Amino acid sequence: MSLRTLLIVNPASRGGATGKRFHAVEPGIRAVLGDIEIAWTEHRGHAASLARKAAAHVDRVLAAGGDGTAHEVAEGLLESGEAGRVQMGLLPLGTGGDLMRTLGMPSDLAGALDRIRAGATRTIDAAQIHYCDVTGTERAGWLVNEISAGFAGLVAATVDAGGKWMGGTLSFAQATVRAIIAHPTLTGRVSIDGEVVHDGAFVLASACNGQYFGGGMKIAPHALPDDGLLDCLVIPGMSRTQLLPKLGRLYTGTHLEVPGVISRRGRVFEVASSAGPVPFEVDGEPLGGLPIRAESVPGALTIVGAVAP
Repeated sequence: MSLRTLLIVNPASRGGATGKRFHAVEPGIRAVLGDIEIAWTEHRGHAASLARKAAAHVDRVLAAGGDGTAHEVAEGLLESGEAGRVQMGLLPLGTGGDLMRTLGMPSDLAGALDRIRAGATRTIDAAQIHYCDVTGTERAGWLVNEISAGFAGLVAATVDAGGKWMGGTLSFAQATVRAIIAHPTLTGRVSIDGEVVHDGAFVLASACNGQYFGGGMKIAPHALPDDGLLDCLVIPGMSRTQLLPKLGRLYTGTHLEVPGVISRRGRVFEVASSAGPVPFEVDGEPLGGLPIRAESVPGALTIVGAVAP
């Protein structure tokens, strides 16, 4: 019996390249996956709405895009209450593929389709989040990969504003350098499981379910997406001249060796601003400002095409 499958395509992902490319790759997708329904997103948040509405009637929902599309599809499934039954799949057609890196999934479309057709699944965690949007209104949502306050919020906003034409790694790397050069003063209080671990200036505060963010930066090299915990990181305040030479360490995961960097695991991660606005992002998408709270929810999602470590 074939699985009822909805494929949600974000034509705006990868700077609009996904929309232009999809009709060329659609026959190959159908040849592998068979009879599938395809829905196109029209605006931010639409993928979540499509996934939420379809969840009761399908067995799988596939996200064709990057980490932002994956974030929305996961959020829709989790909000529907059907995430324990409906499988989620990922097709690498967007700018970022950080969640797929953690899950050991192929970065090419043919490889990803073969994995989905094989049908192996892996259950992973998610985290419920609370935050303030750009208008200051309190919101709730979900993360699959990570949540980060500080320069990562500036990076996500820059890439989101149209800097995706170079692809994932280069787009995020360029935006990261620009954010470090801009280097606004960020101050806040970071707590893990109710314990304040940092109070003062910081460059970055992250809670990670996956190992990667920012188009391949290995921000949480020891994170496991199925251990029920978030890998939490704080990079304390540094000058531009101190920070720029250390940028390469983010790609190798050796930034954890820098004196002053805090790395802890926990269920609940919270950041509150001490002074002034502090941007943040979730799964590569800029959503607003502090305060933020994330709490791990073990075994929340079933990913088809992912393999156990």
